[in-house]
Amino acid sequence: MNREVTPLNERRKYVRIGVVALLLFVPTAAGAQHLPVTVTSDRVTIGPEFVPRFLTLPTKLLVSANATQILPADGTFDYVEVGSNGVLKCSGPTKLTVTHFFILPGGQFDCPFPLELVFRNVPLDTTKDPFQWGNGLLNFGSRKQIGSVVTPWVGISDVPAGVATLNLTGDVIGWQVGDELVPPDTGLTSFPNRPRREAKVTIAAISGRTVTLSKPLDFAHQTVVGPDGKLGVHPIVLNVTRRSVIRSENPNGVAGHVADIGETASWDVEWTAFVGLGRTTAAPLDDTSVDLTHVGDNEKGRYSDHHHHVHSPVVSKSVGNVYYSVGAGKWGHVLHGTHDTVVEKNIAIGFPGAGFVTEDGYEVRNRYADNLALYNYAPFTDKTQSTTNIGKNQPGIEGTGFWMHGVMQIFEGNQAWNNVVGMNLLDMFGKPGMYPSQPGGAFDVSFVPELDYLPSNGPFKTFINNVLVGNTQFGLDIWGLKKAPNQSMVAVNNQVGAIFQPSSGQEGWLTNPVIMSSYQTGNGTAVPLDELYYQGQCLRVQTQYVASLFIENGYFAGCATGLFGISSGITSITNTVFQNAVDMDVRDGLSRSGMTFTGLTFRKYGAHPPRFLIAKDRPIWDGTGPMPTLGGPPAPSSPPGHDDYAEMEISGHSSTRMLGRHTHPTDARKIER
Repeated sequence: MNREVTPLNERRKYVRIGVVALLLFVPTAAGAQHLPVTVTSDRVTIGPEFVPRFLTLPTKLLVSANATQILPADGTFDYVEVGSNGVLKCSGPTKLTVTHFFILPGGQFDCPFPLELVFRNVPLDTTKDPFQWGNGLLNFGSRKQIGSVVTPWVGISDVPAGVATLNLTGDVIGWQVGDELVPPDTGLTSFPNRPRREAKVTIAAISGRTVTLSKPLDFAHQTVVGPDGKLGVHPIVLNVTRRSVIRSENPNGVAGHVADIGETASWDVEWTAFVGLGRTTAAPLDDTSVDLTHVGDNEKGRYSDHHHHVHSPVVSKSVGNVYYSVGAGKWGHVLHGTHDTVVEKNIAIGFPGAGFVTEDGYEVRNRYADNLALYNYAPFTDKTQSTTNIGKNQPGIEGTGFWMHGVMQIFEGNQAWNNVVGMNLLDMFGKPGMYPSQPGGAFDVSFVPELDYLPSNGPFKTFINNVLVGNTQFGLDIWGLKKAPNQSMVAVNNQVGAIFQPSSGQEGWLTNPVIMSSYQTGNGTAVPLDELYYQGQCLRVQTQYVASLFIENGYFAGCATGLFGISSGITSITNTVFQNAVDMDVRDGLSRSGMTFTGLTFRKYGAHPPRFLIAKDRPIWDGTGPMPTLGGPPAPSSPPGHDDYAEMEISGHSSTRMLGRHTHPTDARKIER
């Protein structure tokens, strides 16, 4: 990154000038301000930091207070500023090339036409801008940028490698010749290997639901089904081209960034591509000190699209956008201390850190719906644990589709394909802060990390119909989440479908989960159990850290291990199918407060020998004879009708075989060979 660094006394001189500047605007709001923003004659202060108003640069477009101006169809400026109650508009398709673009509090930018906004490759001036907020778009007012609607993705029929035609399974809007397409990989890839990705491919021709590609496909894209034929996922294809675009002139030079800042900010940005933006990298964060004795080299908060402490009564929206990483910027769409927004139908692709982020923990009630993150992959293989990376001042660098440090959200129909981690629900190591108990209300709730939230806010007001495919380490990575519902999740061909990580007091609730993989290692031989551990699990539970586990109407199939571990407190599994190399491995411990297994079905998986249950110091149970005793030494046969192990209850299925001991005399477990 190019920067102009000047001596400390020069930086301090610039600060002193700003201190005596004329106060022009001080926003007001009910209750304490979350992040004060103040405009003076030469700068905008942002909490303890500031950014200069670049009024002395030679080429400027300044919209005065209460004035309205129209952007030229093709203009280049050092500095564009929209003043308080000023309005800057587009009158048609527009290209704006600029170094610094500021919308001051009360100002408006309105461009409902195709817009190409390009940030120039100009060195950072850390004399005037030591906090490095410039060289991008800062919105303290409101911005509206709406491009043409484009169907973001659609299913495709199975297609072999070497074919240059796709048959779509649905109608599409806005697809054109030349658009870039990305068909992700439905296959299984284990970390640290990277999932397959097609070389760049575009639309050569399109007629109805038939798309001719610019090149033949590099690999097959196939439907994934379970060993019994149950549907996992169909292949899909994404269109990552938009008619409106915000981009850096040189993503590998001084990249631009976009930030909506402060309580008065709002935005409505739809069907726009953010390409090659963001200067905050995956390296350790290095911020400029408030006293300016140190100029940072990796400022946090300079992301592709950053919504920073926004609490406007206007509902802000990010809809149908594409966040496309080109360069080193680590995160795509970021909410930081921001509440009650809509994040819907967006795509985040190729970020080394994460595609979608809630940054600190006290972000609340944002609606994430029908977004898709793919090919977000870290540049290293030795920094894969999120909590460790936070401790090393490198948060969110694992290569994650959705890095949700703030979990009090509405989360429905989102998808994560071909990342290292699909979704990380990280209810740990948040930062203290305040949030409003009601949309648009005062900041009246103190956020204390790792304590329970108000019931009205979460964690996760809803978590429904989310899809995780081909993530090389974890599909769903869960840290510290208490009493969180997880309904109708589909996890296919992840190394581990879902995992409950070390953190106290977690409660796992899975309703209607479909978790499957394409594990085939061993070709039917009895693979050593220690090797199976590293081949991947449908669901992994760190027994000592999970207080309770409830699974209802589940499907766990095709994995090396279906369920590895159970809770330390209460475990209840109901109406669930298992068909894996090993179905249940509970060698890490048992539930102290009771285990209830009702209506389970075990099926032999291909050529693998039946290994339905493995417990510590007990023979592997293959369905022959009674189920092994759990929780104590083997016991002699019990009298008819006597349940000699109160913690284990297996019931509710007519069966070809009764499990004599540890069942009620009228209940059974279904075993299919």
